[in-house]
Amino acid sequence: MDMAWLDAFRTVAHLGSFTAAGERLGFTQSAVSRQIAALEAELGVPLFDRLARGVRLTEHGRTLLPHAEALLERLDTTRRDLVALTELGAGRLRVGAFDSANAELVPSALAAFRAAHPQVEIALTEGLTAHLLERLADAAIDLAVVASYREIAEDAYDTEQFDVRPLLKDPVLVALPPAHRLASRRRLRLAELAGEPWIAASRHPESTLLAACLRSGFQPRVEYAVGAWSAKLGLVAAGLGPTLIPSLAARAARPDITLVPLHPDDTPVRHVSTATRRGRRLAPAVAAFTGFLRAAAANQPARPPRTRPPPTPRSRPPTPTPRRCPSRTRPCTRRGRTRPAPPRAGARAPTAGAAAARPAPACERPRPPPTPTAPGSTPTAPGSTDSARIHPDNGRIHRQRPDPPRQRPGAPGCGSHTSGTTRPSPARRPARTPPGPPRHATEPGLPQPRPTPPGARVVARAGHHRSGSTPPATNRDRPPPAVNPLTAGGGGGRACPA
Repeated sequence: MDMAWLDAFRTVAHLGSFTAAGERLGFTQSAVSRQIAALEAELGVPLFDRLARGVRLTEHGRTLLPHAEALLERLDTTRRDLVALTELGAGRLRVGAFDSANAELVPSALAAFRAAHPQVEIALTEGLTAHLLERLADAAIDLAVVASYREIAEDAYDTEQFDVRPLLKDPVLVALPPAHRLASRRRLRLAELAGEPWIAASRHPESTLLAACLRSGFQPRVEYAVGAWSAKLGLVAAGLGPTLIPSLAARAARPDITLVPLHPDDTPVRHVSTATRRGRRLAPAVAAFTGFLRAAAANQPARPPRTRPPPTPRSRPPTPTPRRCPSRTRPCTRRGRTRPAPPRAGARAPTAGAAAARPAPACERPRPPPTPTAPGSTPTAPGSTDSARIHPDNGRIHRQRPDPPRQRPGAPGCGSHTSGTTRPSPARRPARTPPGPPRHATEPGLPQPRPTPPGARVVARAGHHRSGSTPPATNRDRPPPAVNPLTAGGGGGRACPA
């Protein structure tokens, strides 16, 4: 049965006319009629009733129509899947590789392939070369990344069963502890490490990378037999011995080991290749991934950089910090004080004895309580006289100079003995008066003081005098005034004792 007959039958059933079906399918009316006749002859039943205007499905035609539509839809799905598989819009990729190839080479190729074809399913298997070839022969994987120390592929693989293509050359390096005596060398001979305790995957060196030591003329002493590269490099970093490591694995090595190249005569070289089943056409995903894998191999450097431990940072003296109150960090704009800061995480609280032995800072000392005052009076500042008052609005301390004592008229004082008020003189230490009468009262020839008229004020002024003239007498040097006989009767005139 031709599927084109079913397509013509479905189109005629939907349009109800041979002519309209031919126009949609690109055929003539007679060609569509011949296809329907061939299908009826194949099935042995009539499918349409020919009418004057168009056609109509018979009972057999109505039964065939859903089956024809299902077959045609399945055929369209099959065609779409095949196109997607060819254009890598679908499909799967099954890859197998050894452990050191999975360190950097295969992951970089898979990442580029996934970015270009995200709809393809990827599966990765890790194992030794022999195990990968077995899985490839059983069709469990589509492509295997294998390695051998033999340069000729026919000597290492079954070329009748597998199609092996070279990918890259992988030289072997020696990994040394950071403090090893040969860690600073740029190139080594294996014979220089003959007395070292080696780290390998097996105690039989002929089946490991240490077979190169046998070719160099000495039997290596294997003290640590571990299989994983992470364990080998961990033992090397601990200073327990050297080991041989391929360049593919060295690119993902630890930073606290030193990698030193070997002499070309002593360097074992691994030959990395791709293997597929011979006589089988490659799937589109496998063929595309092979190109990405070769591009990743071409970008691998010929020799990895030497890995050395990071330099130890030099110790620097601690930066001095400004001294401040331990419980304050941010300055306060009011009176130069600081605000309290939250305690630091992990800080230990001081013990009771240490807190008692160390005096509290000035910003943390408690203030004495204010002195209680009577209701209605102005409170005074603690520890002050009456001249220090606390403002009732803002609580600040205001200090005022005490008012001078007022002289009542006629009282003895340092000024006029007349009635009225006198201007107070600045507070000074009282002058020492020698015993006996004043000089101007006993020695003749001295100028007598001028009588002070009533109501005048006496102001003592101190200042500079011109050079060559007699400086004015101060209160300390000035003799006390004599009794004025004019005011002795009414003003209570007595001499000022100061």
